[in-house]
Amino acid sequence: MNIAIFGKKYDTAERAIIQRLLDTLVQMGCNMSIELSLYKQLQQDTDLLLPQVAVIDGNEFSADMALSIGGDGTFLHTATCVGDKNIPILGINTGHLGFLADLRATT
Repeated sequence: MNIAIFGKKYDTAERAIIQRLLDTLVQMGCNMSIELSLYKQLQQDTDLLLPQVAVIDGNEFSADMALSIGGDGTFLHTATCVGDKNIPILGINTGHLGFLADLRATT
């Protein structure tokens, strides 16, 4: 399964959530693509074990599913990037209040 991951700037409290997500996707044998801005943040985080991933730069990508890690703004950004590709989006809310995200992230 090909997973496209979109996210916002994250803090240290969210690092564990992201690491657990990446680890789980690797264990499941998923191929991952990460949006460029999030990928740059993940690369700079020396405490994070980043698996080999493709980088999404723009809207030219394909995936079986998109993950949106953040709040409603991140979900709307993800929806804009996905556009009319007919890719389902799973929102993982790491903010305080989220109306669009499907799941609430916990550490």
